[in-house]
Amino acid sequence: MKKLALFYIYLLVSNMSIGQNLVPNPGFETCIKKPTRWSGHAGHFNAISQKWMSPNQGSPDVIWEESMHTLYPTRKGISFEGHEAHSGDKMIGIKTYGCKSGIMQCREYIEVKLEEPLVPCATYYLEFWLNPVANSIKVNNFGAAVFDAPVLEPYAELLEGVDLVLNEDSIVGGQPNEWHKVSGTFVAESPALFLVIGNFFNDDETLAEKTTTSIPYSFYLLDDVLLRREAGTFDMACLLEQPSGTVFALEEVYFDHNRHTLQPNSFPALEELAQMLIEHPGIKLEIHGHTDDTGSLSFNQELSEKRAAAVHTFLLSKGVATKRLSTKGFGATKAVADNTEEAGRQLNRRVEVKIIQQ
Repeated sequence: MKKLALFYIYLLVSNMSIGQNLVPNPGFETCIKKPTRWSGHAGHFNAISQKWMSPNQGSPDVIWEESMHTLYPTRKGISFEGHEAHSGDKMIGIKTYGCKSGIMQCREYIEVKLEEPLVPCATYYLEFWLNPVANSIKVNNFGAAVFDAPVLEPYAELLEGVDLVLNEDSIVGGQPNEWHKVSGTFVAESPALFLVIGNFFNDDETLAEKTTTSIPYSFYLLDDVLLRREAGTFDMACLLEQPSGTVFALEEVYFDHNRHTLQPNSFPALEELAQMLIEHPGIKLEIHGHTDDTGSLSFNQELSEKRAAAVHTFLLSKGVATKRLSTKGFGATKAVADNTEEAGRQLNRRVEVKIIQQ
């Protein structure tokens, strides 16, 4: 699949840098209060875990190392002997299998609002860590999904019809404190703001390993959720699905200070953009030129127009029809970074493209 070195202008004004964790309270270390009992319903979990909630009728458990052996009432077959949090001293307990056994709240999920929306067409890396308690049924199907709006289905035993961004197909086993990492990458399809983790398949669709001493359901410890944007190019197929009016910045198009001549290292990105336009003749673009704030208003305005024109000329030289392209200069009026440092000025010396017609 082709990639294009473009990124949403949203990324430049975002407070969250590439590579930082978008998940608040990722290790469940911050709690509203100390748990003394098992969660009896979703409200118990929501009242303890900071930022996280239960989106359905399940009742995940917040487990502190210092109190995990004294939670009441006693749960038959559950032993925390030898278990520790993957990091810190707190973790989550979650059921993902066993609905046919008649166990209440047999399929539990955890949900969190991200620090910022995902950027459509960007690539993200997601991971979390799992460890089954000793007598748990060992299962697979530990998945994750992202949503534009919060999920709240208080009477749902199973969240169905969900497009997953990650799923562990293999059965997750392990001895106490032998943590297993579930991880993978995905391309964001929308500006999703909510992450949900759990088993999105019914019991018949879930692999299960049982022993004669197994409790009649799966019970796993979960810790350290990480979701970060990966540096690099964007997914071409996704890009082509974005609506008219979307504005992107050309990530690898460079100009010298106070110059409008394209640097040679700009050519690969522009050649790829030209090829995309040739292969998809229905797309029309408006090319926007920008500068940093050094120089007069009139100089910056003229320079921004010339930078947009330089990209326009390059695309025409590669066979893109002139009727599909237009240009506009904005001078230094739309800065996306601090002009007091060279790194910020470089980001402001940029060219954007706006999709006029898909």
